[in-house]
Amino acid sequence: HGGTTTTTTTTTTTIANLPPILVDADVAAAEREEKKHVLEVYEIISDHFSSTRHSPWPRVKQWLLSLPPNYVVADVGCGNGKYLHVNPTITMIGIDPVLGLLNICDERGLASGRLVRGSGVTLPLRSGCCDAAVCIAVVHH
Repeated sequence: HGGTTTTTTTTTTTIANLPPILVDADVAAAEREEKKHVLEVYEIISDHFSSTRHSPWPRVKQWLLSLPPNYVVADVGCGNGKYLHVNPTITMIGIDPVLGLLNICDERGLASGRLVRGSGVTLPLRSGCCDAAVCIAVVHH
């Protein structure tokens, strides 16, 4: 019939001399360091931090506005909640480990009843309960 046949070959490379990346990770030590150098600092500076983070990033705002009505979106590391009010047709759940920042969200009336103190490492949400999630400027911490 004159057709062309294409064969694809996949090669798997094993690098034997590299040490495992996550062997004997001291999770408790990492959590202590995060608490000391990130969480405690943000509790102290939450008011100042909030005053410098007031405008949603345009592309994130555009994406949130493009979501269908009634979508449920987790904002992991919501900070002062600047994304929680962008699209009133969706339900936003604000998650942050810093109580001071969650209090700012609450004082502003953002995501009323949908603010959760928690971490992106161990999300306090049931699997599959959200249609989407955002995690903006958080992972570097």
